[in-house]
Amino acid sequence: MIFCFVTIAVIAAMVWSLLDRRRPNYTLYAWLRLLVRYALAFTMLSYGFAKIYPLQFHATLPVATYPT
Repeated sequence: MIFCFVTIAVIAAMVWSLLDRRRPNYTLYAWLRLLVRYALAFTMLSYGFAKIYPLQFHATLPVATYPT
């Protein structure tokens, strides 16, 4: 299913590019860059906060002891 989505997206992008070759600038491109920039910043900040505040793994996990 993902392969079909990627194939359809590539074909649509090629058709769009061929039909709209004469436009000098794209305003949607600027909005897309802004959206990607904020999504990346949010993702990086969430990973950073997970490292600063140990929310995923707690330090009080019991340690398994095996008989020797």
